[in-house]
Amino acid sequence: MKLLLKILVLMIVGLTVAGCAGRTVDPDVVYKDGYSSYVDVLREWTRNDKIYENFETELIIDATWYSKVYRDALRKEKARAEKLPEEEVAVLERKDAEELKTMVRFLVTAYAPRGYRMNLADPQPSFRLWLMDVKGNKAAPVTIKVVKMKRKADLKYYPHISKWAATYQVVFPRYSDEGGELILSGGKIILQAAGIQGEARLEWIVP
Repeated sequence: MKLLLKILVLMIVGLTVAGCAGRTVDPDVVYKDGYSSYVDVLREWTRNDKIYENFETELIIDATWYSKVYRDALRKEKARAEKLPEEEVAVLERKDAEELKTMVRFLVTAYAPRGYRMNLADPQPSFRLWLMDVKGNKAAPVTIKVVKMKRKADLKYYPHISKWAATYQVVFPRYSDEGGELILSGGKIILQAAGIQGEARLEWIVP
C-alpha cells in the first residue's frame, strides 16, 4: 500500500514538472505589483453611457480623457512596467506637455449591440461627437482615427477595450467653434455623442 502511494506521488510530481517545463512566464505579470494605482487614475478619467431607443440599446460608449493627471499616470506606468530609459520618458513628457497646449484628446470605444454598421470616423457618422466646456461652449473634433491595439500590453493599459467595440483616438481643439478658448476647469466638462437615435453624455467634474 505504501509502495503504491509512493508511486502515485512520484507520478503526480513528474506530471507537474513536465507541465511547467513547457510553459513560459506571462510577461504581463510584471504589471501586477503597481498596477492598481494606475487603474485608479484610469477609472477617475473614464466615463461611459448608453443610448436607448424603444427599450433597445443603440450605443454603448466609453471615453478616457487624456488630462494632465491621466497622462502623468500613464507615462509613469509605462516607464515602470516596460523599464523605459530616462531619455525616452523625457521625450514622452515633452510630447504630453505640447499636446496639452494644443488639443484635448480622448480614447473612445463605441459599440452598437443591434449590429448595424457604425463608424464614428465616417464623414457622416450615425453619432456625432461634441466637447462642451464649463460655459457650454462647444467644439467639434478635428480628428477621429480608428485605433488597432497591436500589443497585449495595450490591453493592460486600457482594460475597458474589447473585441466587440471599435476604438478611436478623438482629438478636439483647445478652442470652441466660435473661436474662444475652451474652459476645462472649474465645473462640468461634457463629451456628447448625439444622433437621431438619442444622446449620450459623459461628464467630468473638474475643480
